[in-house]
Amino acid sequence: MPSVAQKQRLMGTALGVAIEAAAKRIPDPVDWAREYMRTERRLPLDFEAHSYLAQPLRDDHKRKGLMCASQVGKTTLAISNVLHFCDMHQARVIFTMHTDGECQKFSATRAKPAIEASPYLRERITGIDNVGVKTFAGTRGESVIFFKGATVGTQALSEPADMLVHDELDFSRPDTLSLYEDRTAASAHDRRLVEGTPTLPKFGLDALWQDSSRSEWMVKCPVCGDEAPLTWPESFAVDAEVPYYICGRGHELTRETIQAGRWADTRDNYTWRMYHIPRMLRPNWPADRWMTAFERRYAEFPQLAVNQMLGQAATSGETELDEAVITAAMLDYPPSERSEEPCFAGCDQSSAKGQHRVVIGQIDVEGEFAYVHAEICDWDRLAQLMKLFNVEQLVIDALPETTMAQALAKQFPRRVLLAWYPNMPVKSDEPIRLNRKESKVDLDRTATLDQSARRVRLQQDSFCAMPQKLRQTFVAEMTNMVRGIEMDAHGQPCAYWQEVGPDHFRHAHNYATVAGLIEVGRSRGGYIGLDLSGALAGEHEVELKDAKTGKKEKRRIRPGYMPVPDGVLPGSARKIQLP
Repeated sequence: MPSVAQKQRLMGTALGVAIEAAAKRIPDPVDWAREYMRTERRLPLDFEAHSYLAQPLRDDHKRKGLMCASQVGKTTLAISNVLHFCDMHQARVIFTMHTDGECQKFSATRAKPAIEASPYLRERITGIDNVGVKTFAGTRGESVIFFKGATVGTQALSEPADMLVHDELDFSRPDTLSLYEDRTAASAHDRRLVEGTPTLPKFGLDALWQDSSRSEWMVKCPVCGDEAPLTWPESFAVDAEVPYYICGRGHELTRETIQAGRWADTRDNYTWRMYHIPRMLRPNWPADRWMTAFERRYAEFPQLAVNQMLGQAATSGETELDEAVITAAMLDYPPSERSEEPCFAGCDQSSAKGQHRVVIGQIDVEGEFAYVHAEICDWDRLAQLMKLFNVEQLVIDALPETTMAQALAKQFPRRVLLAWYPNMPVKSDEPIRLNRKESKVDLDRTATLDQSARRVRLQQDSFCAMPQKLRQTFVAEMTNMVRGIEMDAHGQPCAYWQEVGPDHFRHAHNYATVAGLIEVGRSRGGYIGLDLSGALAGEHEVELKDAKTGKKEKRRIRPGYMPVPDGVLPGSARKIQLP
């Protein structure tokens, strides 16, 4: 039998193990955040009033996301997650925001005041004023947090990481985010956290949501037992003098009942654990306030209301192209193999060899475009198509093989224009800017994509029959763009188009639209057209000014065109109000 001294040593060893185990035990993230975290207003985090935030913070799933309305505490939750992780592990974290400017703003106006208000964090975090790097003297060793923008690819290449956090995922560049993914390849932790307000279907947060747990906050009615998430308009007593939240059977749901809800996964076999947080869950947003804000916002900007109030993806819908619209425009007349009549064309380059998308069209007397040929081809075949179809105007993507596109322009003088989408819009009223001397054309991306989509929706464009495989590719790529609305730096709504998959034929058609409008202009005495205001009812009148002579004239034109004299920017045309 062991002696007393041996027993004491064994007990001491067991006690030492127990103490060591206790020291290694990771405290509950919610308790930790309640104790040590502060808001940018220097207030403690309130998980009683914001009970919906507790489980997402506790969840240690390696792929976690928050798809939220605005102003629900998502960024505070994300930074709490990061600081707790850094305190409990010796770790390297990369926290990205969509621009460097947002990083600086976040560091100065949110992170710094919150850290300074917490004695625990103030003592352990160095580099409070450093917007790019902060070190954390955590319980397990020193951790480092890198704050980076997600706009430039080279920013993603230099640092390994144990955890990646992407704030406002939908506003970060997808290609840059894919580079960040490799930063955690060598980590045993390999954590990913994404959060933000969704924008468009099948993109960013919504794309991840489709392959996720789709966790919803379930509210149980104390009267009938009905349990469901809060939705619009089903969860609102809209006809009441003062609207209030209701269950599926019409019973009132109090704020206490909503706070007592629970998270439930609505889908099995997922890769991401994603939480959906609408603004209805906030304690200071009763139903009447929510409805007033939503209806006002919806009347002005429907998509933004759905995004920012419901935390759901939506499109602006005004010029959306879907399979039904494209199918209706495919009249299936036989494709042509050559043409003696003059044609126009658009080509979108592909980085894959021999995979350039080309569409070739002809113009009828009404100015409608009949696309008689579509193909996926290489450079040699493209030059051959120029000859076979007597293409008088080709607009081709200037990238990625600019040298090859320039060589094609030299081979066909004045018949090829290299298209550029400048980083900034050409101007809201100058969507097309020609430079014949340099064989280039600058395009306002949103305005021209609006116009090309509008032509298809108005059935001003038609498409020939295609082999089944090509047709499938064509339809998919024509519909792999969605139109959204965001607020610019001045708080004004700004439209944009976002690809949600391969979209080469969509751009080829857009370039062809520009080429066709230029050809319409030539045939009508040097005028090109682009309608910036949407489909107009009936004919309308414009006042035109010749760039060289200064002579003015008025001309009545049909919907879909905004004629501009050759050599004058489109903004020089001014619509005249008709009686």
